Amino acid sequence: KQTPVQSHLNRIIGQIRGIDKMINKKVDKILVVRQIMAAKASLEQLAIRLLQEESKVCHKKRIDRIVETLFRVR
Repeated sequence: KQTPVQSHLNRIIGQIRGIDKMINKKVDKILVVRQIMAAKASLEQLAIRLLQEESKVCHKKRIDRIVETLFRVR
C-alpha cells in the first residue's frame, strides 16, 4: 500500500505527464500555464507535508531549520 506521500507524488507525476501531452498537442498556452501552476502548488504542498512529518521526529535545531525553510517555500 502506498503512503500518503507516495500517493501525492504519483498525482504530481500524473500532472507533469498531462502537461507534456498538452504541450505536444499544442494546447492553448494559457491552459498549459494553469496546469504548470497547479503542479507547482502541489509540489509546494508535498514539500510542506514532508517538512511537517520530519518535524515530528527531529530535534530543536532541526525544527528551527524546518520553520525557516517553510517560510521560504511559501
